[in-house]
Amino acid sequence: MKAIILGFERGIRRLDSTESYPLALVSDTKGKRVLDWTLAALTKAGIDDIIFVGGYHIEKMVQLYPGMKFYYNPDWEDGSEIKAIEHVATELLDACLFVRSDIVFRPDIVKSFLDVNSDVVIGTNKCTDISNNELSSVYAGICALSGFATDKLRDQLDKWSQKCTMHGQTEIVNLLANFDLDTKYFDVSDGWAQIDSANSLSQFAFGTKAQTLERLQPLVRKSIVLEQIRFSAVEWRNDESDILDRIVSAMPKNRIIVRSSAYNEDTWGASKAGVYHSELGVFAQDMTALRDAINSVFDSLISVNGSITSKDEVFVQPHLDNVIMSGVLFTRDPQSGAPYVTINYDDATSLTDTVTSGQGKDLSTVIVYKYAKTSFHDDKYIAHLLDLVSELEELLGHDALDIEFAFDSSDNCYLLQVRVLSGFASDLELTDLDLHEELDVLHDYVDEITELPSHLLGNTTILANMPDWNPAEIIGVSPRPLALSLFQHLITDSVWSESRVLNGYQNAGHEPLVVSLSGHPYVDTRASLNSFLPIALESNLSHKLVEHCLKWLRNNPELHDKFEFEVAMTCLDFDFDKYSQRLLGDGFTRGEVDTIKNALLSLTDQIVLGQVPENFVEIEFVEQLNLARKQALLVKTDNIVSIVRTIDTLLKDCIKFGTLPFAIVARHAFISMSFLKSLRAKGVFSDSTFDSLLRSIPTVASDVTEDLYKLGSNELDIDEFIVRYGHLRPGTYDITCPSYLEAPERYLSNISHIEKPLHIEFCIEKTGSIIDSHQESIEKLIAEVGFSFDIEQLWSFIVRSIASRERIKFEYTKNISAVLTLVSELGEKYFEFSRDDMSYLPLQRILDLRKNSPSNVIKKELARLITLNRKRFSLHKSVRLPHMINSSRDIDGFELLKWQPNYVTSETIVGSVISVDQRLPDMDLMDKIVLIESADPGYDWLFGSGIIGLITKYGGSASHMAIRAAELGLPAAIGCGEIIYDQVIVADLIELDCAGQLVRVLR
Repeated sequence: MKAIILGFERGIRRLDSTESYPLALVSDTKGKRVLDWTLAALTKAGIDDIIFVGGYHIEKMVQLYPGMKFYYNPDWEDGSEIKAIEHVATELLDACLFVRSDIVFRPDIVKSFLDVNSDVVIGTNKCTDISNNELSSVYAGICALSGFATDKLRDQLDKWSQKCTMHGQTEIVNLLANFDLDTKYFDVSDGWAQIDSANSLSQFAFGTKAQTLERLQPLVRKSIVLEQIRFSAVEWRNDESDILDRIVSAMPKNRIIVRSSAYNEDTWGASKAGVYHSELGVFAQDMTALRDAINSVFDSLISVNGSITSKDEVFVQPHLDNVIMSGVLFTRDPQSGAPYVTINYDDATSLTDTVTSGQGKDLSTVIVYKYAKTSFHDDKYIAHLLDLVSELEELLGHDALDIEFAFDSSDNCYLLQVRVLSGFASDLELTDLDLHEELDVLHDYVDEITELPSHLLGNTTILANMPDWNPAEIIGVSPRPLALSLFQHLITDSVWSESRVLNGYQNAGHEPLVVSLSGHPYVDTRASLNSFLPIALESNLSHKLVEHCLKWLRNNPELHDKFEFEVAMTCLDFDFDKYSQRLLGDGFTRGEVDTIKNALLSLTDQIVLGQVPENFVEIEFVEQLNLARKQALLVKTDNIVSIVRTIDTLLKDCIKFGTLPFAIVARHAFISMSFLKSLRAKGVFSDSTFDSLLRSIPTVASDVTEDLYKLGSNELDIDEFIVRYGHLRPGTYDITCPSYLEAPERYLSNISHIEKPLHIEFCIEKTGSIIDSHQESIEKLIAEVGFSFDIEQLWSFIVRSIASRERIKFEYTKNISAVLTLVSELGEKYFEFSRDDMSYLPLQRILDLRKNSPSNVIKKELARLITLNRKRFSLHKSVRLPHMINSSRDIDGFELLKWQPNYVTSETIVGSVISVDQRLPDMDLMDKIVLIESADPGYDWLFGSGIIGLITKYGGSASHMAIRAAELGLPAAIGCGEIIYDQVIVADLIELDCAGQLVRVLR
């Protein structure tokens, strides 16, 4: 018999395409390749006449296996087995075995497969009742043909291959279904695997979790595996009494754990962690409870799978006592498969299931790059777990593991479970080497930023993704190149610094505020702090203040998303005592503290009184921006240059009349919020009064709410609504996210649940009454601090700044939306690029098209850049970085911050949760607590959907969503961080306790 190995898939794509290779060359941790497994299985089956037909980087196959016969398949990109067979038609002379090159088999499987007597034998992962319609879905990539069947295939190959291709059929089984041949199916589900990465190859050797623990027990040195008794459903049915006696005899005085060990639970193909029931703390002497526990676990297998196979088992172990730390670790990132060890643990309770059950309230998470050059954690338990990872990977020959562990009070480490980690979701298969090379470069770059001298004050810096212009909230932690570069161009390259100079702060120079670390945007907090120094503060004291704030942030990293309120000193309010105590405690003299206070007093006075910036009228910028945008969009755009020039004009107008005045007003709004927060801190406002006050300030967001109500109650036509708000999108800078105009059905269906908002006149009246009732207390504080303004001037400033911030943001995002529409048109009309393609082009490369004459190769050049950036984006998404970086050492390992969310209202609600990225037309949000990652204005449609609460991963107390939630009195937790967000997103039911400042998972 002849074996023909069919290679028609792309393979492993490296960032450097010259280093890419076919799937047949994927190797496991021991260096054994997919093709080596295949050849071993064929040899054991007695086949030595072997042919390989392939296309993708076949030259690398030829180099490594010079003795094998190869055929080149120029049609490999079609992904068709049939076309691959056409290119070896001359070899179809006798009985043939066809094997896909991305499939591996255990050696005995192939031998047994060939013992089946039939014209055609097809390997499947299902043993009975296979119809022609489902054959493709159960086909396991191996097919044997007798000499007679091979002759028939050869003679009719041309005829039937064309028909199959016309119907989109690509597999040999589709072809054979047309022949009248004796066909039998062989179940290979016990011993085959489809390989798409090194991890899936390593997973091929795994057994069930009980079997794995049993095999590891005598081998491990870094942990203890508890004794176990395991048995199948058949054994339990036949020998129930004997099994109970064995358990009681082996564990006479113990509480025990009864767990599942299903054949399909934790094998190479997929993990079903948490799917099946476990019983903890059962007393072995209580025969009834023990019997019920075992039956309960077996019942869960039936409930999930519909039946129990002979290979499904239950196993029993002693319950572990005196636990001081327990948790779960993954030896690869569970989303991307990147080589990071993620350790999620509980060291606050004595339980062993708080992590796996999702009920842990005080969990910690540590992430360590597996191949880090330096050790990360001084904690002896973390260090021990990293040693355990190395040992288990070596013993199991697999480096993607899901491990449950525990430490007792004697510091003994217990291995509770090991399963394969599967289901990685990666847009592009990149290797560990790609990531390692990326991190090497990143190390050097971070060293340069944090260690090299700078003209800025401060000896070093801290990089963080939520301070100041909080990029993690606005564009996400891993934005695409166009979104990142557009955000930098409009705001963080220069506008941020210019606006602060105009507001009376020191000039921080031309340093960019936001830098990209492997595609992740980070704020240079030293630059930020320099830009918040009052102009009246002299250099030495300014330097000392910057160093103090950096130190405060370094020692209180949980404040990085409250940077302008709790770290930097950007203005003077009514609660400077909290800052003065901080400064005095860090070695500042009373004279220095008074100097800083007086400088902030002068700065704040001038801003509130409107003395800086001079002649600044917010509404004029809105009017000028609208007029300039209309004029720019009137220009005819019928070629590449004219479109790009219009894009450039819109961006320049956006900066001049939009983001620059917005940055000025946003600073004023932060100062306003600082005043309001200090009045609450001083006891002038209660929490409820503070919430009511924010709700009573009318903004453009109030207009959106009112119009959503009118739209839902048929008082406003949808076309008119789109005219007003069509530019909004739940990702202001993201071209792949459609606007309200582009997808109204996505955002504006089922919005009839919004309550009728209060009239603006009522809100203004309510605001006035609140201020009037607290006038005496506020005037007293104004006088005590020494401000020059009165209460009317202060309140006018607060209302105007908060409202103007929202108005200008609303207007300048119209320019951004118009730019994204034109970029999309440019790509589609002139280059045949989709929106997704264009998202990978940085803004400057698009703008360069206006300065250079068109070239015949420009499309190819852009296509190459898109391909490269798509690869880089995939790689960058797999890079795990902390929210705050003090040095390059933090790249190797870090602990996730336990953030304190910004809670809105004082209410407590209980509800089901639903995660929303981009709304789907049939998504029902009524009475749900909604989860979104960022606090982008484009999500305002949520407030018309009947939601009862809101939780965001990113966002500060002054973010758009915090303000909107406060206006509507909607309970919210804004900026809860990764740990809380990741717990809540997998929950069914939660409690959002804003008064107690807690988020609890109930189910």
